[in-house]
Amino acid sequence: MKRILFVLGIVFMATGLQAQSGKWGNSVADSVSCYENYNIMGSYYQGKNYEDAYESWNALYTTCPQANIRIYTYGDNILEAMIKSAPDEASKNGYIQELLGMFDSFATHFPEEKANALSSKAYHFYNYYKKNADSVSKAVVMFEEAKDMLGDNMSVAHIDRYFQANVKEFNKNKDVERLFEVYNSALMALEYNFNTFNVESYNISLKADSVVEWIAYADSVTPYAQVAKAAFAKEVAVYDSINAYNNSSKKRMKKAAKLPPLVKPEMDAATAELVAVLDKAEELKTKYQLDEEGYTSVDKRKISNNEIRLRNIEAVQRNIEKILSPLLTCDKLGRIYNEEAFIANKDNIEWLKRAGNMLQKERVDDNGEVTSCTDNPVFIMIAETLYGLEPSAAAARNMAKLGVNKGDWAMAKKYYTEAIEQEEDLRRKANDYMGLAYVNQKMGQLSAAKTSCLKAGQLRKDWGNPYLYLATIYAEAAGSCGSNAVEKNAVYWAAINKLTYARSIDPEVATKASKLISAYSQAVPDKGVAFQLGYKEGDVVNIGCWINEKVTVKFY
Repeated sequence: MKRILFVLGIVFMATGLQAQSGKWGNSVADSVSCYENYNIMGSYYQGKNYEDAYESWNALYTTCPQANIRIYTYGDNILEAMIKSAPDEASKNGYIQELLGMFDSFATHFPEEKANALSSKAYHFYNYYKKNADSVSKAVVMFEEAKDMLGDNMSVAHIDRYFQANVKEFNKNKDVERLFEVYNSALMALEYNFNTFNVESYNISLKADSVVEWIAYADSVTPYAQVAKAAFAKEVAVYDSINAYNNSSKKRMKKAAKLPPLVKPEMDAATAELVAVLDKAEELKTKYQLDEEGYTSVDKRKISNNEIRLRNIEAVQRNIEKILSPLLTCDKLGRIYNEEAFIANKDNIEWLKRAGNMLQKERVDDNGEVTSCTDNPVFIMIAETLYGLEPSAAAARNMAKLGVNKGDWAMAKKYYTEAIEQEEDLRRKANDYMGLAYVNQKMGQLSAAKTSCLKAGQLRKDWGNPYLYLATIYAEAAGSCGSNAVEKNAVYWAAINKLTYARSIDPEVATKASKLISAYSQAVPDKGVAFQLGYKEGDVVNIGCWINEKVTVKFY
């Protein structure tokens, strides 16, 4: 009986579904079949039994291809599984063609997803046919069409293959300018993706910080709130007692009627505000199940997922840089971005942006030092022309670097500040703060340099460079702050603290930080001298001047 009712339920549902422009088939029987196969496919798919899901998926895809977008998002993994498990080449090629055809169907039945469908088709087409030169050329065309439609919204995995396909095409046609165009396009898309996930995590952390601050404030006012609540409760208790007494008999009611009306006490505004703070804090703790850092379980999951995404993006970026590194020498770039090319493209904003990006991009040279090609005379022309045509964060950044090259610190500071104000990408903004920190140090504005380093660190919480650089500024201040030998060299303890933190959050700076820690440990105040001046291990020393920090005495 239950089976009959279930089927009848599906029939009635299917009849309704069928009315939706035939999405679930052209008949009631089709709708019933599609709905059942949809549930079967979903059940297998959720259990990651992709091969078992194929039969129901295929029936669903064949009979009602426009029923639900999951036919295509699930179909990708289902068909990939069938390709991997195919018993022979003929079967494998059959499933590959079915996969590629599925994306054509996806674009047809869900036109709003056409760009993503085309990008996915290009991705798989390249993966399966990249050994064939003609197929690579076809993949490049498909990728380019998808990229034109998606812009920076192309997925990270597809960007990676988009670039690789173009590298293979370059090996055939040797069109360097075209490859650089793709390189810039890929990097911009990766940076967009990185910033999207980074901003989401950054905003979650800001929210968590504000929640922690709110709870801390609530904890600090709890004693006062409890006293105020207790006093108010007493007033209410007195009122309730008198009111109950007055209404306990007719005689007392008559007597009370001759007296002034009994006024029910109301909580004063200050007490009400304190109580609201406590209630809100309690709601935050219980309703959202916050951890000690103010994160909900959903927040932590989002941040964890974003960390994985960010690592993947950085891996793709490194791979792209590695592939193209032989072409990114200043000598080779100088042959492409020369005065003749500049004159021909001085009104072409896209060319100017691409050339400026290529020349100002920092890279590690043969000696392990970070360098760029901004000393190329053409960079000066590009920076000034681009800023005049289209003032932007990128244009201001180029002008700032031009100021650094010229040693014009006021100019560099002006344009770094402008770039920071306009930039939305957190990584670029953090880099600009570090550029500003360097300029401030050169200008002798050490307090401003410190502030810039800390702001850079706040924007990129896993980046050790700001703290490593700040440590070197601290160390250079030895002897300039304090009134005795201990206070004047206490800056080394502060520097070591910053280096230790940098090492803990960023493996890439760990080696350099460790070397500096070892060097600075030899420069901390002498134990004998410190003892004579009244300092022992564990004491706290206040460092004045622009540093304004407290450090703990520690001998090595």
